[in-house]
Amino acid sequence: MITPVASLTLFLITILTLWLAMVFTLTRAFPNRAALVIVGAGAWLAATGGIPFLYAAIGWGAATQVPTLAALAAIVTALALGAVGRRVVAANGIALLAALQAFRLPLEYVLTQWSAEGFIPVQMTWNGDNFDVVTGALAAPAAALIAMGARAWWAALLFNLLGLALLLRVASIVALSTPTPLRALLGGYETGPDVLIGLTFPGIWVATVGILSALFLHLASLRHLFRRNTEPAPYGTR
Repeated sequence: MITPVASLTLFLITILTLWLAMVFTLTRAFPNRAALVIVGAGAWLAATGGIPFLYAAIGWGAATQVPTLAALAAIVTALALGAVGRRVVAANGIALLAALQAFRLPLEYVLTQWSAEGFIPVQMTWNGDNFDVVTGALAAPAAALIAMGARAWWAALLFNLLGLALLLRVASIVALSTPTPLRALLGGYETGPDVLIGLTFPGIWVATVGILSALFLHLASLRHLFRRNTEPAPYGTR
């Protein structure tokens, strides 16, 4: 359990605001199934939040968090590249999806505080090798350019490719900062503490709500951008 009140409060506000924003975009995409969307999103929040407690009860250690998060990422990828992602883009527009990525700005600030408090290693912050804060800072300007139609396709493409690359960088830092055979094989980070967000509540929501929401938004947007000639949809906020 993360205990510093200030950083924990900001984290929970950021995560719950993002969760509500994702519910909003999904209910717009599926207006006739709004209740099901809300229940499903609530179940995701509760189920993934319960993973650390389940693993503690079973006695599973740090090595389990990487395959668990990889499996969840595979589910989100399938949703983003399928009908769900297509309908989310059509209902909300590329600009709004870009704007939602602004949550990464306060989240990265929280990570720097957690590093100072000894909860995560410095490589997970902008003082180390994590530059995901750039995506958060560019989200609003990119969304504005896309909404105005000022080279909308290129602005959306470059923003989403950059954001996805930085997101994958974060995932690699997590994998290489976790005490697993993979870290030893690839010569991962030796600076402590180990990254154990997948085994900590509510830290697991960094990945299951934060990282995976960002992944969904990027992949759904990129799928549309690369198929724009055959499957037009709005670039703006609708």
